[in-house]
Amino acid sequence: EADFRSPFYSEIFAGIRAAAKQSGTADTVIYGESLDLSRFPGPGYEESVVGHLRTKYAQRPIDVIVSIGVTSAKFLQKRKQEIWPTAPVVYGFVPDLPETRALFLPDTTAVFARVTPAHLLNAARAIAPDLTRVVLVGDAWKNPLVYGHWKQDFAAMMPGLEVTDLSDAVLRDVRKQVASLPDRSAILTSAMYSDGEGTYYSPASALALVAETANRPIVITSDTFLGRSGVGGFLLMPEIIGREAGEVAMRILDGEAPSNIVPFGGDNVKPIFDWRQLKRWNVNEANLPPGSEVRFREPTFWGQYHWHVTIV
Repeated sequence: EADFRSPFYSEIFAGIRAAAKQSGTADTVIYGESLDLSRFPGPGYEESVVGHLRTKYAQRPIDVIVSIGVTSAKFLQKRKQEIWPTAPVVYGFVPDLPETRALFLPDTTAVFARVTPAHLLNAARAIAPDLTRVVLVGDAWKNPLVYGHWKQDFAAMMPGLEVTDLSDAVLRDVRKQVASLPDRSAILTSAMYSDGEGTYYSPASALALVAETANRPIVITSDTFLGRSGVGGFLLMPEIIGREAGEVAMRILDGEAPSNIVPFGGDNVKPIFDWRQLKRWNVNEANLPPGSEVRFREPTFWGQYHWHVTIV
């Protein structure tokens, strides 16, 4: 879907390649295409993409398509017949929502991957046990194919929760607003690709600009963001997302019919937190979700100098 040079999508592609290598099918050839439709919307660009792909693969038959993300699924729903009319599709990195399933074409299957509104709220309550307000930052909050009906989900989980929705705000205003949030609040992020005023960023760079001014902890959604900004949360594991989708694609190449592979939820979201950020915000690790992994833990004085102290 997006630029393979970004850490998230390069890890997904690496996972697909690993699955192909593990399958033992030595002659499998993998082509990667960065549609980049999120950063370049509009019918003119889409037409150029269709023309490019039709020309490029005119003499290269494709046996299976691995479609990554909702934007890619929407593109294939509209334009696949013009480019690869007979190729089956494996959808990866899509949420299990009725709106998303409606995009699926015949002769396809899917491996779902989704950080839910419940995940985000559980992480926020773990890092701010007295939570009364959440602040939504990032474009994806506006997309029902990503976060579904988050307003109803939040209301059901935590009646009375105050929500400040900055998903439509330009980055300049977001940076100002997150600098002076009340104490009992947390920031819930989704991917940002633009400052809303004509400048485009990688999601990691945009998030770093938000974190630079934020006075409250930030809940993130991707393993590739951890250690750069944000406390952590239920994180998407892109290498696993790619590997799971790649394994299904290999099954299809081996002769299994996509219609016989029931779409399923992958094991690709895990609660992971940054120890340094937990300390910064005085988070008690006992409050973290069960099974949480804590990374970047610094050794204690005794652990670091055990042999020195023993010798002395």
